[in-house]
Amino acid sequence: IQQTGESFRSGWLELGRQHDIPVKAVGHAALLHHQFDHPQAAELGTLFTIRMLEKSFLTGSGFYPTLARIISLLLTRFLRNSQRHFRLVTYPADSKRPSGIPVSPD
Repeated sequence: IQQTGESFRSGWLELGRQHDIPVKAVGHAALLHHQFDHPQAAELGTLFTIRMLEKSFLTGSGFYPTLARIISLLLTRFLRNSQRHFRLVTYPADSKRPSGIPVSPD
């Protein structure tokens, strides 16, 4: 369980580094919480959840590994699909607003 949680943590943090998107993963490896480290973290998290649902992953801000053998396969698929989402969220040089977040009407 510890190894799976740490694999998730390192994968999540690496995705953030690769795409220059501020993320964090906190807590014990068995009770890991992952999120975007940005003033619009809630919006990014919601967008991430929506996009991952489109890929059949129900995700939130927690990751709780188990001893199930299939977890490593699911973790690989999750991180691969997360990579696709991270590619869609970019930060224009002149803006602090990620371009992947839709603007809500006022």
